[in-house]
Amino acid sequence: MLLEGEPITVLSHVGYNKKSRCGYCSNPSGSYTFGLWAHSLTVEHYQKMIDRGWRRSGKYLYKPDLRASCCPQYTIRSDSDRLDPTKFKPNKDQRRALNKFNRFILGDETYDAALKHLTRKEAEVKSKTAKEQPSQPNPSPKSKPGKDTFSLPLHTSLSTNPLPSPLPQPAHTFTCTLSPPTSTPEKFSLYKAYQIRVHNDPASKITEDGFNRFLCDNPFEVQKEGGRRWGTWHQEYRVDGRLVALAVLDLLPRGVSSVYLIYDNDIGERFALGRVSALREIALCEQLVKEGGEGGEVRYYMGFWIWGCEKMRYKGEYAPSEVLDPEGMGWVELKALENALEQSGGKYVSLSGEETYSTPSEPPTTQEDEEGEEEGTDSPPGTLFATNMPGITSLPSLRASHDIDEQLILVNGMVADFGWLRAKARRLGKSGVEGMRMVLEEVLAGVGVEVGKEVVVAL
Repeated sequence: MLLEGEPITVLSHVGYNKKSRCGYCSNPSGSYTFGLWAHSLTVEHYQKMIDRGWRRSGKYLYKPDLRASCCPQYTIRSDSDRLDPTKFKPNKDQRRALNKFNRFILGDETYDAALKHLTRKEAEVKSKTAKEQPSQPNPSPKSKPGKDTFSLPLHTSLSTNPLPSPLPQPAHTFTCTLSPPTSTPEKFSLYKAYQIRVHNDPASKITEDGFNRFLCDNPFEVQKEGGRRWGTWHQEYRVDGRLVALAVLDLLPRGVSSVYLIYDNDIGERFALGRVSALREIALCEQLVKEGGEGGEVRYYMGFWIWGCEKMRYKGEYAPSEVLDPEGMGWVELKALENALEQSGGKYVSLSGEETYSTPSEPPTTQEDEEGEEEGTDSPPGTLFATNMPGITSLPSLRASHDIDEQLILVNGMVADFGWLRAKARRLGKSGVEGMRMVLEEVLAGVGVEVGKEVVVAL
């Protein structure tokens, strides 16, 4: 039931897009996706969809068909059972990038003094905590002093925290703040320079409208509730007041989803802002837990991990990570998937062994009801159900778990249930309603029955 004033999800069917250009290997006909358009979308529903392999570009939602696509795209996220921002140990390259950036901002003298000061303060807090929890095991006598002194929260805050007056002043001022996803000439200028330099886009094809659709427009209502921020935000990186990087983030009930990052050529390349921003976003997860993360956990979602694309494989460096199995809809260790893909030569694999999608088969004998629908067809030709796409709820399973007549729809500006529309069409002797039914069922099969029962589908 829709309550006035509450956020709702309204989706439109876009359809199965086949044989389009792959953005990872440039195969002109290697990408296959199922798409929806989000007129509005709650963060709760998108959280569940992203956990089913969905991503967004502006208000367009898409779910790759991993089996058919030339470059299978696996959703990757931090393994929250083992990746704690307070315990996360970046690798050597990641530590070097963050230390180099902090040293640039603070200057050598101030960096050394600030690191010593904050390390001492953190040690005092840990010592106090240990005294309050005497049952905690003592550190191993074999551990070497200073061996594991790198603290992600400490090092990500080193360049932004105010320094005590006795310490030398920093060489530069640095701020990293969340702001609403609005377009400004400064942001567009940074975006245009980045697209030309990194992606070789022609300057004539880079427009403010395109920037707005890609990195500003979104289906969420940006809000703060009880100290917790929701929806799409721009994380602005400024050095001496100048915008040097912009991260687009979706803040969800149980996750921070990294959408895109653009950065200044000079500072971005010199100080590996891609690595710096990822580490800061992992640290942001801990901050959002303190603000009220659902269930006390906020995972870090980096989008898609692609075995055959070097530009996308770096995401596995932020270990430990897990990837979504597109058939069983469970999470598996990245290393296990890597091993399986190496054996398959990069071709699609699933580790679950459980098929939750419809498979092509000879259509059984059908029996049309009074309105002409084919109740016995598991995979009607030409529909999503006949594509063999992993992660799509089969038609028999969908119909067994959800009465389509109860599905809320938006038609001619009015919200009603589909049963009302079917009854009206029957009275007026109009046809075409059963085609709408298949559209509804494709939407529900893609997002999952749990989400599907709660959304409104615009026809």
